[in-house]
Amino acid sequence: MLTELGLPSEIRAPIAELGLANLIAIGGAAVAVISAFAAQGMGRRQLQFAWERELLEWAHSAVGAAARAATYASELKLLEAPLAARERYEVLVALSVAIDQGRLFHENIGASQRSRGRRPEHLDALVSIFRLIRVEDKPDPVVIRDHQVSFVGGVQALLSTRERRRWVRAREAVAGAGGWKPPADVVHRYETR
Repeated sequence: MLTELGLPSEIRAPIAELGLANLIAIGGAAVAVISAFAAQGMGRRQLQFAWERELLEWAHSAVGAAARAATYASELKLLEAPLAARERYEVLVALSVAIDQGRLFHENIGASQRSRGRRPEHLDALVSIFRLIRVEDKPDPVVIRDHQVSFVGGVQALLSTRERRRWVRAREAVAGAGGWKPPADVVHRYETR
């Protein structure tokens, strides 16, 4: 059979010595190794998609809260006092929830045992909107929209392919370590600005 394949004698002799059963076992092992690499790549892509989906769900909710704040600020003069107070309260709750959920994705930059660090810039934008609504009697809708644009830009940066790949690699490195906390330099590009 090996002579029919046209293989040189230097190759035919070792193959003949191995035997058919051993050749099948070697072939099976090669297929298993290739399958393992393919599965690892699929797992990495699944992590990428899961992270992106969760981040997008949070970002949609946060953008909605910021837009509601801008709408509140621009229509405040049209609302009666009790309705304005209720809407203000609901806007503040929505922004607070968005900020707290955002902290699940983005830890403070430069945090250490002695310092809490600082928030990423895009979360700063949400906090600024929150403070404007909480403190100002007549918050400026233009300023709120500027903060909203800043927030959206920060989230878009996080969704870039390079950043997403770095996040997935970091997640894989600590998988099974009993929990996960994203390193600031992986999730944030803002330290290098």
